[in-house]
Amino acid sequence: MPSLEDLNPKQREAASQIKGPVLVLAGAGSGKTRTLTYRIANLIKNNIRPADILAVTFTNKASIEMRERVNQLITGKDDLQQSPSWMTQRPRNFPLIGTFHFFCLTVLREDFEKVGLAKNFAVLDSNDQLSLIKKIIKNLGLSPERVSPKAVHSKISTLKNELIDPQEFIRKTENYLDEKTADIYRVYQKELLNGNTVDFDDIIMHTVKIWQEHKDILEKYRDRYPYVLVDEYQDTNEAQYQLIKLLAARERNLFVVGDDYQSIYAWRGANIKNILDFEKDYPEAKIILLEQNYRSTQNILTAAQNVIDKNPRQKLKKLWTKNVPGPLIVDRETANEEEEARFIVDEISDIAGHSCAYKDFAVLYRINSQSRAIEEQFIKQNVPYRIVGGIKFYERAEVKDMLAYLRVVANLDDSLGLERIINVPRRFIGKKTLEKITALSRKQHKNFMEVIETARKNSVNCPFPKAKMKQLTNFVNLIKKARHKSQSLTLKDLIAFILKESGYENYLLGEGEEGKTRLENVMELLSVADKYKKLKSTESLANFLAEASLSTSEENPTKDTDVVTLMTLHAAKGLEFKHVFIPGTEEGLLPHSRSLESPKEMEEERRLCYVGITRAKQRLWLIHARNRRIFGQLISGAPSRFIDDIPDNFLKKQVSPPKENEYFDYPETDSNFYDNQSMTWK
Repeated sequence: MPSLEDLNPKQREAASQIKGPVLVLAGAGSGKTRTLTYRIANLIKNNIRPADILAVTFTNKASIEMRERVNQLITGKDDLQQSPSWMTQRPRNFPLIGTFHFFCLTVLREDFEKVGLAKNFAVLDSNDQLSLIKKIIKNLGLSPERVSPKAVHSKISTLKNELIDPQEFIRKTENYLDEKTADIYRVYQKELLNGNTVDFDDIIMHTVKIWQEHKDILEKYRDRYPYVLVDEYQDTNEAQYQLIKLLAARERNLFVVGDDYQSIYAWRGANIKNILDFEKDYPEAKIILLEQNYRSTQNILTAAQNVIDKNPRQKLKKLWTKNVPGPLIVDRETANEEEEARFIVDEISDIAGHSCAYKDFAVLYRINSQSRAIEEQFIKQNVPYRIVGGIKFYERAEVKDMLAYLRVVANLDDSLGLERIINVPRRFIGKKTLEKITALSRKQHKNFMEVIETARKNSVNCPFPKAKMKQLTNFVNLIKKARHKSQSLTLKDLIAFILKESGYENYLLGEGEEGKTRLENVMELLSVADKYKKLKSTESLANFLAEASLSTSEENPTKDTDVVTLMTLHAAKGLEFKHVFIPGTEEGLLPHSRSLESPKEMEEERRLCYVGITRAKQRLWLIHARNRRIFGQLISGAPSRFIDDIPDNFLKKQVSPPKENEYFDYPETDSNFYDNQSMTWK
């Protein structure tokens, strides 16, 4: 097992802590994951049972990396099998390492009945949640124009992250929208329970509720995991904070790593107070600062430090490095967004042609709409690029259809899954038939399948026409046959069976080339399913569905890996590139206009700029335009205050000379212009 001597002095101090609460304030590029994983290995070296250790983080990618590093440290091998069914196939004598949702799902799998769930409950993804909310809004006779389903969905998610249930929210309503949201929230939770389903936010909220109401269960988990580690602690919301506080309250062996300088997800519910007030919860806590940066040049770090130093609420850190000073930060002023884009592409083309690859470059912007002009220039100059985003694999319609089939096979109470597939491919079971089934389901207190079965047996007073009843019966028989097959077939063979027997394969093939591409996406599920072949049939199905629901798979891979990356500043957190361009460093963009009247939001904008700057390893460009056209209107932009925070001797100022007809009259716009355009800015 590697020695702690492999670490620098501060990393070593942190990793050597065995007992008590520890807060590691890890600056950007300071080796926080290395420190955390060495600490886990050191616990094991000091005779702490691996099974007594729990480490939680926020993304599947981060948890997988953590598992691999820990395995390498404690075994000296790189042979850890990253099975999707980690929940049931975790190696013996290995810590439990996963996301918050993954861990809480393991709790619910054991104690589901404490919150009114049954075994094999399903996890609804965001689209299914939105579909259910839309249905409830309609059933309550509300107007989607007055009560936006997406707004309600977002509000309910926020409430759950704050551990506010429908009853508590009803007491706090202050206006019409709140009142209607409270009504929808109440019905939404009832429908989730009736369908034996949960949403993502329920996974953590239910776990906290179980622990708060059942002390014996809480003690069971305190006994099971006396050593708790949390990565990216600055990103925890109220529910996650309470979860960790409950679990660690007895033993107090809580080791958290984070950086308040990089707390940029308040809009997701993250509460920076959780890390700032750590000593209030744990007065005996050991505080350790990781300030040595291994990523960036000193000039980049100095620029970042001068930007972040202006924030009043923070844990002071001073990043430093043994790296070379590096080139000055380029402060480029352009005439407009088109010239800004040309400058970026020209710089990349010039540098990439001499000393590095396209993949070494990233363009990080504040709002998604900024990519338009930049993309046009990349296309014109034939520079390969990718935009991080797009439709993720598990969000594609054809993949969701097949997952819905599998969900219904596993859980007949899953009415949302059934509604999605009952007429896909087309079985002439339309909207009115579904409404009739729904009404009968409520009246008879039966699930959809039971309603159809009852109707089939009632030949005298069947509520459906004969032809319609035949279609419904065929569908029921398909699900029955699939459920029977699920007891013996491998998951891979079960998917292949459903794909063929349901007619879905022919349905896609009938769509021509596009259908063939969609079929390839469905077929990719067979590759995923093959990883479950060592599990029992029913167990493999349950774990596959759980992992698919929790998946935060990366954007679709491009065939050409040597490409420039374009993404928002928010999406760039945790990444690094040799060369980084940050366009739109103007008042109203960065910082965003929404923050101009809010000190707290301005602090987060400053942290966001800090995150962007510290993604760069060697070179950094801060670019701003004198004029920028947004949605058909031309606005003038003053350089960002964040550029003014950087001392001039660390900047290489470049100004594009004014051109003829560059300045002309344009419509007056107020300071809230960006907000008024309903721009996607997170």
